[in-house]
Amino acid sequence: MRLPKSNIMRALTVLAVFCLIAGTGAAQIKSSVITGTVTDASGGVLPGASVVVTNEETNVALEVQTNDAGVYTVPYLGAGRYTLAVSLPGFQAHRKTGIVIGTATTVRSDAVLAVGEVTTVVEVGADAASLQTETSTVQGAVNANIIANLPNVNNNPLYYATLQAGVVPAFQMYDSTRLGVGFGDRQRMSAVRINGGELGSNDVQLDGVSVQGAAWHEAAVMPDRDALQEVRVISNTFSADLGNAQAVVSMSTKSGTNAFHGTASYRVRNEAFNANGLYNNSHAISRPMYRVNEAGGTIGGPVIIPKLFNGKDKLFFFVSFSRVTHTDPVSQLLTVPTEKERLGDFSESKVRDNNGNPVPVQIYNPFTAQPYQGSSTTFEREPYPNAIVTNPDQFGLKMLQSYPKPNRQPDDAYNSNNYRFDGTAPIVRNNLATRVDYRLGEKHSLYFTGGLSNGSSIQPNRWGPDNVFNIGGTETSDDNPYAGMGDTITLNPTTVLDIRYGLTRINSRSAFPTGTGFNYSEWGMPPEVQAFAAMPGAAPSIRNFGGSPGNPQLANLNADTWNRKMESQLNHALNGSVTKVLSKWTLKAGGEYRVYLGNWQD
Repeated sequence: MRLPKSNIMRALTVLAVFCLIAGTGAAQIKSSVITGTVTDASGGVLPGASVVVTNEETNVALEVQTNDAGVYTVPYLGAGRYTLAVSLPGFQAHRKTGIVIGTATTVRSDAVLAVGEVTTVVEVGADAASLQTETSTVQGAVNANIIANLPNVNNNPLYYATLQAGVVPAFQMYDSTRLGVGFGDRQRMSAVRINGGELGSNDVQLDGVSVQGAAWHEAAVMPDRDALQEVRVISNTFSADLGNAQAVVSMSTKSGTNAFHGTASYRVRNEAFNANGLYNNSHAISRPMYRVNEAGGTIGGPVIIPKLFNGKDKLFFFVSFSRVTHTDPVSQLLTVPTEKERLGDFSESKVRDNNGNPVPVQIYNPFTAQPYQGSSTTFEREPYPNAIVTNPDQFGLKMLQSYPKPNRQPDDAYNSNNYRFDGTAPIVRNNLATRVDYRLGEKHSLYFTGGLSNGSSIQPNRWGPDNVFNIGGTETSDDNPYAGMGDTITLNPTTVLDIRYGLTRINSRSAFPTGTGFNYSEWGMPPEVQAFAAMPGAAPSIRNFGGSPGNPQLANLNADTWNRKMESQLNHALNGSVTKVLSKWTLKAGGEYRVYLGNWQD
């Protein structure tokens, strides 16, 4: 069934919501904020004071002034460590270092200026992380230090969200055999319940860009853990510009600094490093194959073009890439026709009688039906002597002979599990994350973020790679890029405008391989009928034949041939907001427009 949905959803959410907070309050706003009041030693407010907030790693500074109420607000800050400098003619300068803020947090830092010369500076240190006391937003975060030191067996960035109170994984998010390839895997790795909310009711954001699919609400992008600065969960009473979901999981990538930094890593897991189990040792069974190889690296710093451009203090970049490969062993026992059964000879085949004992099978000739004792509704047929079919159908024999031959001793007299398949399922996932931050003049702070998450997972055909029939063989792939850009514009010392645009594309496929080797003419299919085939060269579904209650049946010869899940999405988000400090109030208003374009085949 094809479900074309080109404009599946158009959502217009107007977030013209303002926050008016008096006294020691501040606005619940997107990104991070440092706010406070500047007073003299007697507690009187000081309007017109210069307030400069500087990122200690990039040396990028933002300057505002206190208003008539002595209040200042520096909005739209990224996570990091900052220095606050306050000065006013006739007073000693105030300088506070080490102010640590996370993503989407509001931190208060008041300043008291003593009368004196401006050249005298009062230094204050803030070694501990600043508490967020300005909003009622319930949130928690995992920073880069914890991410770097906490084990994460399948490199799932959403796993860190489960470290917060009230966040419960719906599935096994840290399954070592799942790397987040395909919408099924990505849904399992990103499915969390937050404060008892429903699955799929949360928004997942990366650097301010929503990277969540519109159909199954799964994360489209799984950034590498070495690229993450922070994973934050905002679960309650958050601001209106985050009000598209039950809760928000916000991931932030690292940004470049004034110094060049880089990392290189190679992580390997192999059965050679594992201890064998007691049962395996006692039965002389070797350790099962388990091989995961993960290579990656990061680099960041200022953009410098010798003799042409020096980006220190203004233009920075950060790039992260990782590649994970996993070789998953696949073994399966199946039942296939015996050598004689492939020729229509069932003389050695057994079935279970009413007492549960194996007895020879009896096969009847369907072309010898005669009325039973003159009845017009009941018929009897003659059995084939010794259960050997003397007039086999050529296409029936062709089906039996399309199975691979038995390759192991059966488990019982009924030839159960007389075929064993051993193979491997290769899984690959690549992640690329980039970020550029640019301080353009005194008024503009621009950023660009973009990346790609792609991969493939191939399950082998249990009948072997050369068989035109297929059971178990699937091919799953992902190719999901994302991009975002924004500009924070300082209109005047008390007014800031922020504009952002994000784009996420999802291309995901999960299907049984069609193949091109099946010839319908060899099976008696007329050409005029073949012309209607949706997928020429693909074998038909052949399943559920043979067997009876209490007796084994042959494995499906060709299962789920028409299983095709294909997802294509192009999701846009445009938002803008303006923040105004007015007397003791901080006001914010804005809007967001999201468009979800999707096409699904299932």
